[in-house]
Amino acid sequence: MKTNKETGQVTAGSNFSYWSETSRQNKYTPLTMDTETDILIVGAGIASLSIAYQLVKEGRKVIVVEDGIIGSGETGRTSAHLSAVLDTRYFELQTIYGKEQAKLIASSHMKAIDTIEEIIKAELIECDFKRLSGQLSLHETDKPESLAKEYHAAKEAGLDVTFQEFVCTFKNITGPCLEFKNQASFHPLKYINGLADVIVKKGGKIYTSTHAKFIDSTGAVTSEEY
Repeated sequence: MKTNKETGQVTAGSNFSYWSETSRQNKYTPLTMDTETDILIVGAGIASLSIAYQLVKEGRKVIVVEDGIIGSGETGRTSAHLSAVLDTRYFELQTIYGKEQAKLIASSHMKAIDTIEEIIKAELIECDFKRLSGQLSLHETDKPESLAKEYHAAKEAGLDVTFQEFVCTFKNITGPCLEFKNQASFHPLKYINGLADVIVKKGGKIYTSTHAKFIDSTGAVTSEEY
């Protein structure tokens, strides 16, 4: 872990993101004594805290341990896009998995966006969430027909997609693009900080500066460190 001497920000990477510089440091006490739980979750990024949130809602006894602070890993340097538009194109996914599986992939990503929005509204988390469209334009190495192939595959997968004209003002680039409706953006650290607060309020335990050194079927051994 790295700490910015001027701001006190903590990160697992070599650089500090906009998200870490514009959100509070969410630290909890380290785990210093033996304790028991139903479920131990290692890491306090968006995936781990989403799981912890759902479990404490079901009344499960949950402990989260994080060797840094909340969101000091990959979540703290995400693009902040909540999107069903994937790095692997839908026409490629259809070839690999078939059309029905591609539909499941698309619907699961849209469900994830919907679920985050539902949690934000239910728990009153202020995190700059907004619905917006995403655009997919051609890279200079792409073939023009790949955009048409992706349009048809994405439509077959159930996504709300249309052809539009792409305009990039700062590079003076125009051209065709696909517009995907009902995507979203948010402040990822404000979101998971709020999620962590809710987890603790609902009875979950979160310990930061707590490294999981060893884990087996009998439990885990932790130590205090960044």
